[in-house]
Amino acid sequence: MLSKIEVAYLAILRIVLLVAATIALLVTVVATASALPAIGKVLGVSTAEPPKGATLREYIESKHVTEVDASDYSDESTDLSPQETALPSDVAEASRNFARYDARNGGVQATQQQWDDIFRAVLKDGVPANLHDAYGADVLRLSEQIVKSKGRPLSDARVLELLEFHRAKFLENAAAADSAKAADAAASMAKLVLAGGAFLVFILILFNFIFVKIERNLRRSSRDEAAA
Repeated sequence: MLSKIEVAYLAILRIVLLVAATIALLVTVVATASALPAIGKVLGVSTAEPPKGATLREYIESKHVTEVDASDYSDESTDLSPQETALPSDVAEASRNFARYDARNGGVQATQQQWDDIFRAVLKDGVPANLHDAYGADVLRLSEQIVKSKGRPLSDARVLELLEFHRAKFLENAAAADSAKAADAAASMAKLVLAGGAFLVFILILFNFIFVKIERNLRRSSRDEAAA
C-alpha cells in the first residue's frame, strides 16, 4: 500500500515539474522576444523614426493665423537646382525655399546669404550636432509646405516665428523620443532579468525532474532485487 502511494506521489510530482518547467520556458521565450525590439533600437540595429518639428498647419492653428491657407501642400520633395553651400544639403535647400517665399510677402526681402546665415545660426546654437541631419530633413519639409501654401504670405516676423516654433517642437519631440528610448531600455532590461530568472527556474526544475526519475528507478531496482 505504501509503495503504491509513493508511486502515485512521484507520478504527480513529475506532472507538476513538467508543467512548471513548461511555464518557465514559455516565460523565458516570451520575455526575451518582447525585449528584442527595444534592445535593437538601443543598440542601433533597428532604426527609429527621426523626430519631427511642427508643420505649417500646426503653426497656423496654434497662432490663429488667418492670412495663409496651408490646405494645399504635399510632403513630396520639389526639384530645386543645387548650388554649392557650406550648409547641409537639406538645410541649404530649405534656405532657398524660404528665400523664395520671402520674395512673395512684400516685406523687407532678405538675401539668400542672409537666409543661409539664419540657418547657420540655428544649427550652431539651436540644434544639437547629433540632430542636424534629422532637423535638415524636417525643416526642408516645412519649407516645401510654406512655399506651396495659398493666401496672403506671412510677414517677415511671422516667418521667423514659424521657424522658431518648428525648432522648439522639433527639440521637444527629440527629447520625448530620447526619454521613450531610455524607458524602453529599462523595460527591456527588466524583461531580460525576468527571462533569465525564468530560465534558471527551468534549469532547476529540469534537474529536479531528473533526480526524481533517478530516485524512482533506484527504488524500482531495489524492489526488484528484494523480490529476487
